[in-house]
Amino acid sequence: MTMNISPTLFLLLMLACVSHEVRAVQSDESVLLFGEPTVARTKNLQQKFFPAQKHPANPVMRRTEKWEGVGPYLWGNRLMQDEKTGDLRMWYIAYDYAGNFYRWGYATSQDALHWTKPDLAVEKYAGAFAKNLLPLGPHPEKGTRSIVRDPRPATPSERRYLGVRFTYDGEFISFSPDGIHWAEHPLSPSWFVPSDIIHIMWDDRRNCFTAYYKLWELSGTLVGTNYPVGGKPFVAYMPTFDTTNNKGTASFGGPMVQFRANGAAEVVRTNFILRAENQGKDDGGGTSLSGAWAAKRVQAWAQSDDGIHWRNEQLVLRADEQDPPTSNIQFMFVMQRGGYYIGFLTMHDEAGHFRIQQAWSADGLSWHRPARTPWLDVGPEKSFDC
Repeated sequence: MTMNISPTLFLLLMLACVSHEVRAVQSDESVLLFGEPTVARTKNLQQKFFPAQKHPANPVMRRTEKWEGVGPYLWGNRLMQDEKTGDLRMWYIAYDYAGNFYRWGYATSQDALHWTKPDLAVEKYAGAFAKNLLPLGPHPEKGTRSIVRDPRPATPSERRYLGVRFTYDGEFISFSPDGIHWAEHPLSPSWFVPSDIIHIMWDDRRNCFTAYYKLWELSGTLVGTNYPVGGKPFVAYMPTFDTTNNKGTASFGGPMVQFRANGAAEVVRTNFILRAENQGKDDGGGTSLSGAWAAKRVQAWAQSDDGIHWRNEQLVLRADEQDPPTSNIQFMFVMQRGGYYIGFLTMHDEAGHFRIQQAWSADGLSWHRPARTPWLDVGPEKSFDC
């Protein structure tokens, strides 16, 4: 059996060689030892996960441009490495309370610590070209663009980069030859399962694009004249919703996703009334995470051959009984390494905190979270990331 194993994993294997059997895996990179896909059995071993260590130079990028609002952040955007130069390329977002507006920026680095905001002159702010501001297209005030590089040699050069961006009308699709100059696809919006938090990736195993995106799992008890005394249990998956509180009830309206096996999901408009008692406080997202009804963020998945037409939407991950009661999953970044899909989950709670957890999967659909402690935690009180 031949495996390409990193020095760290080699040391772990040497320490465990008398009590550990590793499955043979076809791979061009290091084999990770997460679970059954690569580990046949273990004896007298305990699996431990270790948190990330924050660099003392943090924060490594600060607000310097007028258009950056309350400052740069990376939610749902992308960090890539240039295949030719090796430079790091970062697409980031900035939020401005004035007008509830999102804007999209670009920066580069050679070491991930020192960042340059290049003078691109491709998008205007306050009537003049802004240094490193990028265009977002129609409805720029309501979302951000998740991008991925298409690795297929036959892909036309003008479609080398795919972008998928949320609007309340649906997901807008765009393409770019360089990640800087973008053109909206004329069919946009072409995907009507909108999500404001979305991660697009190229899936090497499936040889297609895949998406991980947030939906609201809205659960409670339906009440009204059409339902029996006491009401009827109810669960809906919704990209967005509006709610009006009444005495003892809450009225809801919005798009509801109906998943279809081996086909594209259907989105229908719906209105319903749920029992409302002992509701938790607003979590910062305009909803209640506890009470007679609750709306919690869950992660769904979809695939596409061209980035335009999406199918096989399905729920893949939610918080469970091992998590604190108000936990929900806001965002999931996924990469493929060592024969696995590795996920970095943004766990959100009623206090409005965001903590990153690690997860792994053999197929990208069924996920394991053996370590529920944060891989990346919030900082101590009064720190910039508290």
